[in-house]
Amino acid sequence: MASGQARKSSSSDTKKQRFKQVGGRSSLKNEECEICNSCVDIDQKGIECEICKHWFHASCVDIEDNEYEVLTNHKKGSIHWYCEKCNVKSVELFTLVFNIQEKMQNSEMELEKMKNDTNAKFQKIETEYDAVRQDLRILNKKIEEGVQKCLDDSDKLVKSTHQQTITLHKDVEIEMNKTKAEVSNKLKEIFEGQESGSWSEIVKREVTSSLNNVSEDIQAVQNTLTETKTQVNEQRDKESRRNNIVIYRIPESTEARSEDRNKEDVSFCMQLFNNALQAGMTEEDIVNVFRLGRRTENGDPRPLMVQLGRYTSKNIVMESLYKLRGADRKFKSVVIAHDMTLAEREDCKRLVTEAKDLAAADTSGEYLYRVRGLPGQMKVLKIRVRN
Repeated sequence: MASGQARKSSSSDTKKQRFKQVGGRSSLKNEECEICNSCVDIDQKGIECEICKHWFHASCVDIEDNEYEVLTNHKKGSIHWYCEKCNVKSVELFTLVFNIQEKMQNSEMELEKMKNDTNAKFQKIETEYDAVRQDLRILNKKIEEGVQKCLDDSDKLVKSTHQQTITLHKDVEIEMNKTKAEVSNKLKEIFEGQESGSWSEIVKREVTSSLNNVSEDIQAVQNTLTETKTQVNEQRDKESRRNNIVIYRIPESTEARSEDRNKEDVSFCMQLFNNALQAGMTEEDIVNVFRLGRRTENGDPRPLMVQLGRYTSKNIVMESLYKLRGADRKFKSVVIAHDMTLAEREDCKRLVTEAKDLAAADTSGEYLYRVRGLPGQMKVLKIRVRN
């Protein structure tokens, strides 16, 4: 079975070519015809298969004389000849190769498409992330402006209340003097001529009653002023803590110098923020880091206070806490919380106690009771246990 292909050289040999190559010897290896099993003599027209290297009589494989002459005299190597069996296998092989090439091309196209789609999605996520960060910056600025306005208004209210209290004192004193004079004149008219002792007792009772009423008014104003001052101080305390977080269960360094211990704490925080929470923080975002309280005798690590420069940075950290579940082992035991005021801590303790009491009273075992929410807005949530 003859086939022609464009190649640089051909390995097919006719009997004449092989005879020339071996110097005219009359016997060659593998000279039996694969069709008739008889010897392919040097003076017979024979041809070798390029693939299996077996010889065939030209007549046994239906090669005409003119075709045989073309194969014999061909020099350029663009014509190849395979036996029938090898020809079928070569077609199957070429088909398989072409299919593999086509699948590779399709796979490369799909991979390129997936790469482009992935890049587009990453670009979209980065754009949305930048937009969210910008929105958070704007929101943070508005919150800071609102808090500052609230503090300014609180200061004005305190000053105004204080001034009103002073004015009220003066007005009360004036009214007391006027009332005392009026009462004295009226009583003189009514009880004129009565004993001086009775007159003194009446005046004393009236003055005492008036003074008691005035004292109650003054006490109410003082209570209002005290409550206002407490609220202002609480708000200022919240404002000073709003960018802070407290991290528990971070191992303490054993270095002798406090500067070296602090460096290790900062390094751990940077790994926590960037490797575990993927918050994209830099050391410039951290204002201060220090341990709370004194070292304990049992060696338990003290809480670590981290003061951040921006409220936006704190928000990113708190919103990424869910990533701790998939973080490295050294980060999984870490607990991150808000820096709460004394009043907020007392409220949190009260709610935790309430949650424990509810859990003890619930014997069904179907629910958990947990304290959730921002400082000052915490409440006990009833959560169904997943089976």
